[in-house]
Amino acid sequence: MRRRQKGYTIIEVVISLFIIGAVLVIYAAASNSIVLNRSVKYQELAHYIAVSELEDLQAAPFSSIPSSGPFSHSLLGQLPQGSANLEVSDYSAKVKQVKVTVGWQEPGRNAHNVALTTLMVEGGI
Repeated sequence: MRRRQKGYTIIEVVISLFIIGAVLVIYAAASNSIVLNRSVKYQELAHYIAVSELEDLQAAPFSSIPSSGPFSHSLLGQLPQGSANLEVSDYSAKVKQVKVTVGWQEPGRNAHNVALTTLMVEGGI
């Protein structure tokens, strides 16, 4: 009679290593995807804030366009270390150039910002 040997066969070891490797690859892809999704979420939110500010300025009379400086928005607190700035300059006698910049700083990453520029004309388009 043959004695039954204890232990694992080489095929069992190879299959186990393959499964562990596949799990690690899936985990790495998922964690990278989470970071990218968060960055895209922040970018979309910053873009929304900038567009919203420009729309508010366009709805207001030309004479009431504020001077340059920071502005606040109800959603700005959702950006990590979020900031918003408005730059207004005279383009010509009846035209102003308006630049809205929304920035944020993710922990452990570089600072990001979204900037939109438009011209506003006295008397509308």
